[in-house]
Amino acid sequence: MDFTLFDESELRNHLMPFTALRPIACIRVGIFCLYEKWEMHLKGKASFQSAPYLQTHFHFQKNEWNINASLLPDASITQQILALATDQKLVAEDGTVLAFRGDKATVEKRATGTIRKINRLWDIFSYNGEEIKHDFEWACQTRKRASNIDSATILYGKENIFIEEGASIKAAVINAETGPVFIAKGAEVQEGTLIRGGFALCEGAVTAMGSKFRGDCTIGPYSKVGGEVNNTVFFGYSNKGHDGYIGNSVVGEWCNLAAATNVSNMKNNHSEVSVYNMTTASYEKTSKAFCGVFIGDYSRCGIGTTLNTGTVLGIGVNLFDTGFPEKYIPSYSWGSPQDLKPYRKEEWFQMAEQTKKLKKKTMTAEDKVLLNAAWEQYNLYNI
Repeated sequence: MDFTLFDESELRNHLMPFTALRPIACIRVGIFCLYEKWEMHLKGKASFQSAPYLQTHFHFQKNEWNINASLLPDASITQQILALATDQKLVAEDGTVLAFRGDKATVEKRATGTIRKINRLWDIFSYNGEEIKHDFEWACQTRKRASNIDSATILYGKENIFIEEGASIKAAVINAETGPVFIAKGAEVQEGTLIRGGFALCEGAVTAMGSKFRGDCTIGPYSKVGGEVNNTVFFGYSNKGHDGYIGNSVVGEWCNLAAATNVSNMKNNHSEVSVYNMTTASYEKTSKAFCGVFIGDYSRCGIGTTLNTGTVLGIGVNLFDTGFPEKYIPSYSWGSPQDLKPYRKEEWFQMAEQTKKLKKKTMTAEDKVLLNAAWEQYNLYNI
């Protein structure tokens, strides 16, 4: 069945910067984006209901069935949604609408069981290991398993490893005893890579030579990632090709973390990490002792960049030089931690276009409309 994934307007603001250029349903957690998970569970096609300026890039359409885009699907919640009668809505205990059927859904039905939603930035990495496990079975169903594996590669927990035909692996060590490992077609695991599950390497993605993945990591499509990585999600088309540590973090699309970029994911006194909320313009407690960074689309860090616990970079940030920057860097900023300046529009668009060229992608007319709309909405410098 076809269905619509709708954004809670207030919630999409709390998930900035990752919702600046996409609906909530296009956030990646586990192996797949949220909308892809629902398409598999419901065997249908998803449409979106989100910020109006996103309509140029994403398919908006009204449907009889409507589902909260931040909701993580499982068998229980899927069955509860499918059991809705016309004009019924499924609500959580706190009154949040999780799904509804029909334009005049007024009859409330209380959801049962555990409700899992992406409500804040740190939920993305927090749920990632669990979601890799949920997605693993779906990912294996329609794909062909590779018949020949490199003889120099060592596999532990083979029953939890799926390597799709068309993937390339050379002299790696993969331990899936702690969680499943999924490696998609066109992906490349270079020599000396160490992988501990859960782990997902999506189509066309690359692990750099000698890299270490310590569990619950997702490397989105056509990203290249190396160094030491722990419990981190790369949405796609981003690079961290060299040594340096990142953990308990989320990196958007079209980002680049240069050599020796290092992330702190724990405070020296082991206390709770707070994260800047771009909507409330205030710091919000996470209830987590481990929390790294959140890097918006088209952002980059120069050689030797150090990022503090709970740092948020908006979209289109270009950060370089040494020293810890502030824990919040506004969108379209560039410079050193001690001397940040605003981008000029023409210069920023040239950078964005060049970024796509490096991944052999072309900036389309629809891309330009979307990026221009985001510039007008999220450029705090007003230049």
